[in-house]
Amino acid sequence: MVLDKIRLEDIPGYSPLVSDYIKNHESISPLFNRKVDFSSFSNQILDKKDELSVNKFNRDLLVTELYKQYEDLAIHDSVNYNIESLKSENTFTVTTGHQLNLFTGPLFFIYKVIAVI
Repeated sequence: MVLDKIRLEDIPGYSPLVSDYIKNHESISPLFNRKVDFSSFSNQILDKKDELSVNKFNRDLLVTELYKQYEDLAIHDSVNYNIESLKSENTFTVTTGHQLNLFTGPLFFIYKVIAVI
């Protein structure tokens, strides 16, 4: 199998702001409190942990609603584990949204996933 890597900035359709953010350009550093790297992600969670512990979320309700959405499907053990882990106060999620676009096709989904990551 041949594996080709494509740099994110080489994918058409991304704004210069996204490209500059990925490259950690100093010109936009005042706009963001974190740089693009894995340590920034864990630091963001650690910095927000105290704030999140004050704001109690109804995790049981979230789990109940997710199980309702899956009630007509066979739930794989890994899916069940992930849903159950949402009950734990040290479980965090990344949530995003997107606008559906006519004629964009499945590649649009891939772009959205890459943008979130």
